[in-house]
Amino acid sequence: GTFRAMTNDGQETGCKTCNALTHDVVGNKCLKKCAIGEERVGINCKKKCDHGKTRREEDGQCVKSCGNGQTLDDRGRCRKLKPCKAGFSRGDDGKCYKNCRIGFELAGNKCVPKCGPGMEKWKGKCYPLCPKDHKRNKQGICEYCAK
Repeated sequence: GTFRAMTNDGQETGCKTCNALTHDVVGNKCLKKCAIGEERVGINCKKKCDHGKTRREEDGQCVKSCGNGQTLDDRGRCRKLKPCKAGFSRGDDGKCYKNCRIGFELAGNKCVPKCGPGMEKWKGKCYPLCPKDHKRNKQGICEYCAK
């Protein structure tokens, strides 16, 4: 696909074409596709996790997969999650957090504004959706590149 490339200081360098058969667009970079048996983790390719394991978001490491209603403890063991008490909800880290006020939702372990129809969350705030064939750049601006 075609995408708008940006320099590190946010200056546009124009449109670049990425061969979709051999490359992936990641941010403003055109990166060679990962080999069979690998997956993209950020800008790098890493070996896919073995069966029964999942990739931990915090550090990209493969760890044991726990069943539904369970979480991995600090020793690498699956433990059953206790229900959160009334007025609390479970965060992405498996811990219980106080329910968010109306108009907010739990994202990870923080309350962030809910986005209405036609809006999307970007860096914890709500913005209008980018039009078709547009992508949000690092500054949050929707940009288009002619194909």
